[in-house]
Amino acid sequence: MESQNQNSFASLNNHNHAEPTDEEEKYSNGISHNHTMHSNGFHEHPESAPREELKVSIPSRAQPKPPKSSKSKKFDISDLKKDPEMYQKILDEAIRIEKNNNKSSIYELDFQIQYPTAFGEKILITGSSEILGNWDVSSALELEWSPGNIWKISLPIPEGQLSDFEYKYVCVKGADAVWEGGSNRVLKLSDGKPKGESLIFNRHDAWQK
Repeated sequence: MESQNQNSFASLNNHNHAEPTDEEEKYSNGISHNHTMHSNGFHEHPESAPREELKVSIPSRAQPKPPKSSKSKKFDISDLKKDPEMYQKILDEAIRIEKNNNKSSIYELDFQIQYPTAFGEKILITGSSEILGNWDVSSALELEWSPGNIWKISLPIPEGQLSDFEYKYVCVKGADAVWEGGSNRVLKLSDGKPKGESLIFNRHDAWQK
């Protein structure tokens, strides 16, 4: 009987000290990994600890540079003189404004000359007045052709912007310029004929050889 009791005790003791199974070992390792022991004896799960905040710096977008201001082209009256139609419109507007203000009279200069031009030729007028280009052919005023080879131009000039001046006609084709002969023509303000608030200057000239 004693021998049987000893065998039973040995068998129970071997059962209590059996090797842990794989599941039991995983469970034991999980507990030791997920729990920490503090000095006060309490266990704390690592997930309960405050997490470090992830800071992400977003680069600021570069602001577009404002466009460079383009400098306006300086006004040159010689450019305007090359466009007789626009020049006439501006002068007409100046006349209207001056008449409405009744501040001054208007000089109306009418030039006309007959010249048998060939194809591609045109007649210009230039002279000692700034309005006529100061004898510079490139700044001279172009006359308008009409039937009968008559070239003419009308120039309304506000009072105070004109004085006696000399002038001549030039026939131009491309870079070639042919000046009329003879002496310089002269226009005097005293030759003007009053008409309402204007002084009229009619110059019907013939080409000088």
